[in-house]
Amino acid sequence: MHYVVVDIETTGLDPVADDILEIGAVRLVNGEIVDMYQTFVRPSRPIPPDIEALTGISLAMVEHALALTDVIPALLAFIGEVPIVAHNLPFDRAFLQRKSEQAGYHLASGDGVCTLNLGRVLAPRLHSHRLEYLARRLSIERTAEHRALADAQATAKLLVRLAEKAQKLPISVLDRLSQMAALYSPATADWFRAVIDGVPTDAVAGQDKIVERDGLAFTKPSGEGADDILSQGASLEPFRVEDIANRARALLEPGGALSQILDGYEPRKGQLEMLEKVGQAFAEGKHALVEAGTGTGNRWPTLCLRRCMP
Repeated sequence: MHYVVVDIETTGLDPVADDILEIGAVRLVNGEIVDMYQTFVRPSRPIPPDIEALTGISLAMVEHALALTDVIPALLAFIGEVPIVAHNLPFDRAFLQRKSEQAGYHLASGDGVCTLNLGRVLAPRLHSHRLEYLARRLSIERTAEHRALADAQATAKLLVRLAEKAQKLPISVLDRLSQMAALYSPATADWFRAVIDGVPTDAVAGQDKIVERDGLAFTKPSGEGADDILSQGASLEPFRVEDIANRARALLEPGGALSQILDGYEPRKGQLEMLEKVGQAFAEGKHALVEAGTGTGNRWPTLCLRRCMP
């Protein structure tokens, strides 16, 4: 895998009205940083106090820096035809495209890999996917925060850690992620394919612990009772949906067991409709998603069906 990881510091969020203050980039080849690029850029306007406080970049640091028209050619030469990577790629890409055009140049490719999106996909339970938070959670060392080169280095290391994390997923899941990514980002789809190609042989052999059902991948349960769990769906096959539903319906209908046990019990049409759907799901070993309105008494159909299961 060969990428150029880019990070920029700017005077604001608007690629049209705001300026780039600093650019940092690293060349990442097969998980190793092999080259780096960093430069300040002389802004056309004063640096807002909040930006100076956030980045530590003062006017004294950039007032004698290169102009944008001198920086862009060197940056584009460093990037070449290699896919770019950034944390929140749309932000960096919008600035680089706009400033390249202003300087009379063209950014070769608008596509790339966004580690922010990858983090959301591969670590969905984290409450934040900001670069500093992901770096801390994944034990990525950082020399500074909100400085272009340091953030580019951290993003490169994050991309490597995310690849390691992705390689623990089932091959079938990675393949689907690659197919979905191809709909909006061929570079991201290629990244997932490269991750698949890099899965160790012993990890591929361990894929026999994965069970797929209805397009979802599950880890096989282990220990006592595992075989019973895996065979539950098959044990229902000899029983017809009508048999199971009729037994449960007899409990719910007027004069049934619930009417005899519970004072004031009244059968409801919604319960019987739910019973049919859930009963079919039980019999076929599938999941059922049912939306029951207030007052339906949605617990009773499920409980009755379970009571009638063989």
